[in-house]
Amino acid sequence: MLTEKTIDRESQQKLYVQMYSIIKEKIETGEWPSGSQIPTEDELCKAHDVSKAPVRTAIAELVRNGYLRKQQGKGTFVSHALPDRGITMKTKLTEDMFGEGVTAKKEVLVKGIKVPPEDVRNYLKANGDIYYIL
Repeated sequence: MLTEKTIDRESQQKLYVQMYSIIKEKIETGEWPSGSQIPTEDELCKAHDVSKAPVRTAIAELVRNGYLRKQQGKGTFVSHALPDRGITMKTKLTEDMFGEGVTAKKEVLVKGIKVPPEDVRNYLKANGDIYYIL
C-alpha cells in the first residue's frame, strides 16, 4: 500500500526529504523487502500527489546511500545489503530534527587530560596512555 504515510504540505521539510523518509521507512520495515522492485516514479507521484522532481531526488539519494539500486530498463529495486543501522540511526535523527525548528550547537562540558581507569584501558587495549577528554 502506498498511502500510509503522507506528505505534509505544511511542514518546512522539503518534499524530497519527506519522500526519502517515506520510501526508507517502507524498506526498513520490510514492506518493500530486499530485492523487490519498488513502484515506478509515476506511481509514487500519484500516490503522494507530488511532481517527479522530489521523487527522483529522493530515489537518487536512496541509491547513493545504498538502500536502492537502479537497473537500466527494468526499474528500481531494494538493495540486497542494506546500509549499517548505526549510520541509519544517525541519518534518522537529523531527518527528525530537520524542519522542526531545532538548532544544533556544540558545547564543551569537560576538557582535560586523564589516565583512564584500568577497566577502560583494558577495553580500549591501551597501555597506560594518557587520553584527552573533550
